[in-house]
Amino acid sequence: MNWLTDLTNWLFELVKKAIDAIWDFLQDAFIAVADVVLGIVASAIEAIPVPSFVTQYSLGNLLSQMHPDILFFVGILQIPTGLSFLAAGFGVRMIRKAVTLFQW
Repeated sequence: MNWLTDLTNWLFELVKKAIDAIWDFLQDAFIAVADVVLGIVASAIEAIPVPSFVTQYSLGNLLSQMHPDILFFVGILQIPTGLSFLAAGFGVRMIRKAVTLFQW
């Protein structure tokens, strides 16, 4: 009677391994499809031309026109660091919205 238990355990493990293999295949297929879709979206975004009013100014040019007193206080008050924290927070919020499909 012990051979029957061994046979059923072997069949159970065989079916379990087959289901695990199918699940892994489906995960890999989903990742491959998502990679293609995101590549297409990235190419579409890359194809959007930069507006001309943006290209005529450079950040260095705009900052060099600021008064030195303003630049001093910008450095002391750590405004660039604060703006980067705000941008990071906004980015995390937008990513969270996209991941939850705008459900919250």
